[in-house]
Amino acid sequence: MTITMLQTTAPVFPQTFDEFLNWEPVDGYKYEWNDGEIIRFSGMKKRQYYIYDVLNSLFIEKAIIKSEHSWLNLTSC
Repeated sequence: MTITMLQTTAPVFPQTFDEFLNWEPVDGYKYEWNDGEIIRFSGMKKRQYYIYDVLNSLFIEKAIIKSEHSWLNLTSC
């Protein structure tokens, strides 16, 4: 019987905010820098995604309406 020991390395997290900005995690999680503390997120839940989708649609709609009004103001000169 042979026992194989696997050596694992702990993930290396950035120590400064500049390092964090240039850091690209490869473990599939999203991270946030909060006053020197790194917080790991697994992603959005269904309810969070729904809220994001509704807000995003409203922002896009408002931007389109605003750009149409800007165009009308320019053409009425």
